[in-house]
This record gives sequence, C-alpha cells and structure tokens, in this order.
Amino acid sequence: MHRHLAHKIVIALDGAVRVVQDKGAESEGQVMHVLPGAMHQVMAAGAHVGLYYADAASFSDVPRTFHRPEQLVELCQRFDQGDETVLSILAVVLKPRSVVSADQRVTKAVDRLRSSASARLDDIASSVGLSHSRFRNIFASRVGGAPARYRRWLRLRIAAERLGRGEPIVEAALAAGFSDAAHLNRTFMEMLGITPGMFRASTVIVLPSAATQT
Repeated sequence: MHRHLAHKIVIALDGAVRVVQDKGAESEGQVMHVLPGAMHQVMAAGAHVGLYYADAASFSDVPRTFHRPEQLVELCQRFDQGDETVLSILAVVLKPRSVVSADQRVTKAVDRLRSSASARLDDIASSVGLSHSRFRNIFASRVGGAPARYRRWLRLRIAAERLGRGEPIVEAALAAGFSDAAHLNRTFMEMLGITPGMFRASTVIVLPSAATQT
C-alpha cells in the first residue's frame, strides 16, 4: 500500500488488474483513476500495466483532461510493441493544463517549492499571508498532502526522471536531494510502492511540460 501526490491513471494492457484502496474499497477494469493522497495498491500479478502520474498541483480534474481514456490503453499497447511514434501523440493526449488550484495562495506556494528545494515552509506560509498550520491545511486540501510531503514528491520526481535516463540509483538519489540510496528506496516504496530498481527496469516516458511531470 502506498500513496502519492498525483492523480494516477491505471491502464490494464493485458490480464486482470485491480486497484485496492484502504477500508477495503476495490475496483477492476481497463482504465482506473486513483485520487491524490489515496492509500492504495495496484494488483497486477502476471499482467502488464501502464501507470500515468499527473502532479496534483498541475491537474485539478483529470477525468475531464482525459476525454477518451481508452486512447491511453491503445497508445501504451502500441508503445509496448515497439512503436515509438506514439510519443508525439501521447504528448498531445496527455497535455497538462496550467496550475489551476482555485486558491492562488496554493499556486504561489507550489511555484516557490518547485523553484527552491531549500525554501523554509514557514517563510512560504508567511509570503502568502497564512500561519504555518493554516497554510498546511489549505495546501493539503488542494494538493492531497502537506507541503513537506509535496516537497519530497518533487524530489522523488527528479530522481525518477534521472533513473528514466539510465543514471545509477546512488547518483539519482544525491542529485534529487536524498541523503543516500536507502533514503530514496524508502521514499519510492512509500510513494510508489516499488523500489528504484524496479522503476528503472520499467519503460519510463517523461513528457515535456511547463511543470515537471513523470
């Protein structure tokens, strides 16, 4: 079981795929949506599965973004079969919207967190006119997790991008601001439910956008 600060689209490419969430909720299908911050587990024994992560601070309404989710299944299957021409199509189908949180204080805070990994959360809260506790609550209600957790999610995404380019795990961990490979491994398990090694062995597509995404 794990959770992350992203909308996740789970795409069954073959075989049976289930998504089990906390409190026993369970779903099965070809395309499933997991909300940011939801504790869950993807059950796909013996099957291929495609996972698309859309940063919760950049997407407010994923179901409306994906007008035809079956397109994702078809395109991922074509890519899995070696058709790399689908990357340009994916970039259009999965085109992210700009940050659309209704609360501009959250938008400003997200920009600060993305631009400076060392920014103090108290300073960010003060810059948007909120106490630390109020800032934490408003941020969590919009993004699905506390600011400190979102900062770890940003670091994880940096490491994921580097792993996707073939960098060694230790180098990716240090470049993303983790103390060592073990720290990155723990964060991967907590937020993605897999190890960095498992992630690196997968097919990883990083789409260009105004906001970093994996």
